[in-house]
Amino acid sequence: LGVSEPRIYGEVMAFGLREKARHLVNMLRPELVGDRANVPPLSSDAFSNFGIHDCHIHNREVFEATQRLRRKIIPTLAKQLEAYEVTPSSGQQLTDLMHSRGINVRYMGLLRSMIKYTNTSAVLILTEMIRRVCKILLRLRLR
Repeated sequence: LGVSEPRIYGEVMAFGLREKARHLVNMLRPELVGDRANVPPLSSDAFSNFGIHDCHIHNREVFEATQRLRRKIIPTLAKQLEAYEVTPSSGQQLTDLMHSRGINVRYMGLLRSMIKYTNTSAVLILTEMIRRVCKILLRLRLR
C-alpha cells in the first residue's frame, strides 16, 4: 500500500477539536512545509491515533506550523493584498496565490476578515467564497 501525497505533509492542528477522521482531510499545503519553507519534516500522524510514538513532539511541531500560517503567513498576504502589492484578478489567480504561499483555500474567510471591505481584493475573495458555496450546493442538488 502506498501513502497518498497529501498524507505526507502533516495534519493541520484542529485547535482542540478532535473530530473523527479529521486527520485524513485537514492537511497542510506542501508549499508550507516543503524544502523552501525551512520547516522540519512534519509527521503525517500528528493529532491522530496512529502517531503514539513521540506524539507530544509531532503534535507540537504541527501546532507551531499551523500557528505560523495563521499568525504570520495569512496576515502578511492580507497586508500585501490591502496595499495592492499583489492583485489577483480572478478566483483562479487568487487560489494560485494562496497555494503558492502555503495557504489552503479553507482559510479564505480568515484572509477576507483581515482586509478592509472596500478593497477590491476583499470583494474578489468574497465573490470566490460565494462561488464555491454555490458550486457545492449545485452539485448536491444534482446528485
